[in-house]
Amino acid sequence: MTYSAWREMEQIAGAATREIGSAIAGLGRDPHPVGHDPVLGQRGCFRLAVVGWWILYHVGRHDESVTVLGVLGERRPTLH
Repeated sequence: MTYSAWREMEQIAGAATREIGSAIAGLGRDPHPVGHDPVLGQRGCFRLAVVGWWILYHVGRHDESVTVLGVLGERRPTLH
């Protein structure tokens, strides 16, 4: 997880934080869960919707690593 993604997580309240954290942990087991979308034009980057937020992440070659790049809200500004 990048520092900016960690800071964005700090801005999210209560139950949403737990659900997003659980989804992020799940990416370690399955980097291509049901509902993920590729980010067009960005090789290896995907987004996953969780309780009104988007987890933006990158999957390394051969699925050997996952890096969370950001946690983006639909209506709230992000730190990016």
